[in-house]
Amino acid sequence: MDGTRSLKSKKKRSLQQPSNILPVQTSAQIIAEARQSVRALPTGRPFTPADIDKQSRGRPPSVYSIGARHFSEEQISRPNTSHKPPSRPSTSQKLPPIEKSIPPSSTASSKHVKQTPPTPMQSTVNLLQDEPEESCNPVPASYSSSSTTTVNKQSTSENRRDQDQIVTTSSQSSSRFPRSQPTTHMKKKSTTVSSSKGEEMDAYWEAEVTPLLRDLDESTADIARLCELSGTLWICLEGRGLLGRTGGEAGTKRRAAVLRSLFRLLDHTDSNLLLRIARIILAMKVTGKNLLNTCKLLFNISRTEANDVLFSEEQVLCPLVELLRETDPLVDMDAMVYGMGTLKMLSGNKGLCETLVGAGVCSLLIAVLQRCSEPSLDDANKTRCANLLVQLTIALRSLSENPTSRLEIVKGDIISLLCPVLEMYLQDKDIVFNIARVLSKLTLSKDGEEVVQRCPAFLPLLLQALACHSDNSETAVRICFVLGNLSADHDPTRELLYFTHGAIPLLNDLCTQYFGAEKAHLKKTAEKQPGREEDVLIKLVRVMANLTVHPRVGPSVANDGDTLRNLLMILGTVSTINYEELVLNVLATLNNISFYAGPGSHLVEMQEDIATVLLQVILQDTGDCLLECARVYGNLSRHPNVRKLLHETKVDEIMTTLLDSERMELVYASCGVLINMMADAHHRATLARMGGVRKLVDVLRDLGCEDWQLASLVCKTLWNFSENLTDASSCLGAEEADELIQLLQTYTENHPSGEDVNSPWQTEFVPVAQLLLHRIEQAHTQQASPMTVSNAMSFI
Repeated sequence: MDGTRSLKSKKKRSLQQPSNILPVQTSAQIIAEARQSVRALPTGRPFTPADIDKQSRGRPPSVYSIGARHFSEEQISRPNTSHKPPSRPSTSQKLPPIEKSIPPSSTASSKHVKQTPPTPMQSTVNLLQDEPEESCNPVPASYSSSSTTTVNKQSTSENRRDQDQIVTTSSQSSSRFPRSQPTTHMKKKSTTVSSSKGEEMDAYWEAEVTPLLRDLDESTADIARLCELSGTLWICLEGRGLLGRTGGEAGTKRRAAVLRSLFRLLDHTDSNLLLRIARIILAMKVTGKNLLNTCKLLFNISRTEANDVLFSEEQVLCPLVELLRETDPLVDMDAMVYGMGTLKMLSGNKGLCETLVGAGVCSLLIAVLQRCSEPSLDDANKTRCANLLVQLTIALRSLSENPTSRLEIVKGDIISLLCPVLEMYLQDKDIVFNIARVLSKLTLSKDGEEVVQRCPAFLPLLLQALACHSDNSETAVRICFVLGNLSADHDPTRELLYFTHGAIPLLNDLCTQYFGAEKAHLKKTAEKQPGREEDVLIKLVRVMANLTVHPRVGPSVANDGDTLRNLLMILGTVSTINYEELVLNVLATLNNISFYAGPGSHLVEMQEDIATVLLQVILQDTGDCLLECARVYGNLSRHPNVRKLLHETKVDEIMTTLLDSERMELVYASCGVLINMMADAHHRATLARMGGVRKLVDVLRDLGCEDWQLASLVCKTLWNFSENLTDASSCLGAEEADELIQLLQTYTENHPSGEDVNSPWQTEFVPVAQLLLHRIEQAHTQQASPMTVSNAMSFI
């Protein structure tokens, strides 16, 4: 982290011998401390152009107008009794209601009897009564289950879509059932009570509701008056339980009267009025074409962002979500698409997200995801479901961005249900893209990341999706972003991802593909500004950097020539000015890999090439890229041929200069390189010539008591530098030697408060400080014994 030299740095490095010196164990925690230099990269959001309000992918067709003519009112058709209608497909089975289950209707006889044409009164009763549904519309309690007249309740999916018109056949009329006589005293008492309640409701209807409906029919031009009447109508209907499909034959008549009056008002264009009307229509539990056209109406209104506040004020979302929950997507697919499209549009409003959650939108999403991912779906239904899932996943992405709704998503089963959906619709570019967007939002938080990690099937599926849609940069960058988030701090994910068949070759192929496209872009532009492929490369390399933190993955990647060549190709081509984040990710990956590079690894064979390319980066940058280069040099300088190259290219002089830096991390990293450089006697003159001893003493004085790890690195550097010390004054300088003795005595004799036996002061600083102090004190009085090979120190 940035800061002044007084700030504390927690970057840990270890003591270890260079490859040409016998190793000496100086601390029981050498490897554990050294591994702290192997880092996962922090999360970075993919570059995404600013979303245009209300403009999202996969929008349902929106070039249409909705008016009164689209809602069915008065069509009376005779049933065809000459043949039995085709049965409903098994895939159109009704989803169970979420809240209150509806009692099943009486079992109908399979035989058909001659039916009497309905009387005019019967036709009026059946206005707006929906076609009966299997196990949905109960037979009124006043009718016996042993009726001699039957109703065939089987229908095709097309017939199901035609429901809720003002169309009722004589076979669908409840008045077609012959009444059976009560057989017990209890039945007579129940009928009397019911009759009393019915009379009370009739009186209420005539006194309160009928005048409102009459006023609605007469006030067709006064919008303000219509809005007022619609609001009053809602209060009257809701207060006496007159919404929905209740009340038997009388309830059907009342429902028909309400819907008829409301449908006639739908030619108006005032959004406030239309939403008040739609709220009542939805609460009446319309289905079929009327549900479709109501959803189209709401979708059309939701496309205008200024109307969002009206959806909240008119409380339309609760009845909409409730009705969609009770609708089978495979039966009313078009209505579900437009209804979900409405929720998609409104979910982009942060203020409405909490309202949607309170309305139960999460349970709706779960039900639809389950229905659309059933293994038994045929190809035709999968195609229809894909259109619905596009709307759903966009809405889910917006909900994932809001803290309240995101918490509900994480707690529920939605994330786990996305896994089978992704598997089933892996070839659908829009669904894959939207799921990647959802996961990219959820994995930004720790709880969301943990939920995704608990679904191990996601990783191979995401890799498959990445391979299928590798040419789509918008999808690729988001999948890589998700993989980077999941592997940032979770070793099991790193291991599972790396050892998934074909993972690293896929990442390398994508790196080659997108870097080739980026190079072609650079040739076409004189400004040398990054193209859109750069963001994909950033996220790709970040995944590699996070994977190489794992102790089993790092050594394997160090032997992967394709990965190393891709990294060097990027470093040797782009500039740190225009591609800083990409360069930083490449350097972090090289730092992780070089930590694990052992004898005979591919990286060791290429280490001189790597050191040369890093020099180009150092000459271009003095900030974060310089820091990352210093860290890589700290690992590579364990090898004598690399140290020779660094001396010849004057990298050791740059590291000595960095001791004056106000950035703690730069001082830390430069000390690591100098420890290894001082292992060679012929490289020590550079440190002395550039005043390196004075700089090291200043670092120890200014920062030693605040960061004992850094203080130990300073002592290790001076220990290697002072090998074969005979005269402390001539080697270190008289003033520097005296000050160094005083500092070391003070730091080793005075135990810092709050430091336990396992603290860095005790385990790292004191051992090397005491050795260095003893050597310098001896050199004042007598010639120090030559330093043996086993007494040298190095830095990783």
